[in-house]
Amino acid sequence: MQNHSLNVITKIAWTLTFMLLGTVGAARASAQSWQRTELPITRTILSDGTPRYSVQIKIGSRSVMAGLDTGSVGLRVLSRFLYKDYSPQSSIDSDYIFGSGVELKGNIVKSSVTFGDISGSPLLEFVREVGCVADQPHCPAKLLPPSEYGLLGDGLPYQGFGAILGVGMGESEIHNPLLALGVHRWIIEIPQRKDSSDGRLILNPTQKELEGFIDIQTIPPFSKYSGALHDAVRGCIINTDANDKDCGVVILDTGDPGIRIISSSSSTRHWKENIAATLILANEKNIIRAAEKFETDSQDKSRRLKIDSESKPTLSYILTGLCLYNGFYIMYDHDQKTIAFKPRLPQSNSYMSMEVK
Repeated sequence: MQNHSLNVITKIAWTLTFMLLGTVGAARASAQSWQRTELPITRTILSDGTPRYSVQIKIGSRSVMAGLDTGSVGLRVLSRFLYKDYSPQSSIDSDYIFGSGVELKGNIVKSSVTFGDISGSPLLEFVREVGCVADQPHCPAKLLPPSEYGLLGDGLPYQGFGAILGVGMGESEIHNPLLALGVHRWIIEIPQRKDSSDGRLILNPTQKELEGFIDIQTIPPFSKYSGALHDAVRGCIINTDANDKDCGVVILDTGDPGIRIISSSSSTRHWKENIAATLILANEKNIIRAAEKFETDSQDKSRRLKIDSESKPTLSYILTGLCLYNGFYIMYDHDQKTIAFKPRLPQSNSYMSMEVK
């Protein structure tokens, strides 16, 4: 980030300036020849208060609700959610581990999949076994028998989904299925907190729909990783109450709704649970491009702040969960390796193209 003092940063004049829109649109490849479709995003609140988001897709002729997860890569389906006689044969074993410690084991298969008006035959994981990795033996999968376990269900009986749709841009033994369907860009508009009917996953948005987005380049050294870390951007979190800040790697993840800081700063470890804060995002030239003001809330799982006081990394990691998705429409561009942001007007706490005075 730019080497301004904290006092200068906290006096940023927030402006909704869209002078860059012309150049942003011109820099992108034309979207006219790509088939566009959109899927409604449904918001579900688990019994423990955790918000989850999902889309309805088809695998073969079977409709399945798939949990939308920007923190993982690939389409993975629990075998019991497909027809009982659908048991694809494959000699290619698969093994995928989530940050929660949940481990999925199964087979890599190619299957017909439909997203809205777009169909194709991507690779997916046919999950035959769910368990926990050795160093996290009490993960959510340990809490339930297989017949009651659902993906993104937090280990709660009969909650979660039959599939998980990992739409991260990273590499995996199973790629993001959208790529196999000819999708180059996708926009995530999660439902607003008070309205669960206005969410959309837009695949191959039109040129008109690209207007208003500002691109931020992902961090090249992290391109070797899978999952959310692959799509990390530069940024800071400012604690207005404590007159303090922490800068480093900002991670977005719809599948991990809270806010967590793995900090290299000793002062951050003393922050309170409930604070007034601002997230700022920067491009590869360390120029601030977007920001969101918010308040953490220990009673709200999507805004709960957790400070990792055990790890002592050389670089801070700021896991923002759903925070930025609540304030922005967010677009992933696989070809350009960028994530783009557009304020959810009239959401007044999200800003673009700021002037520093």
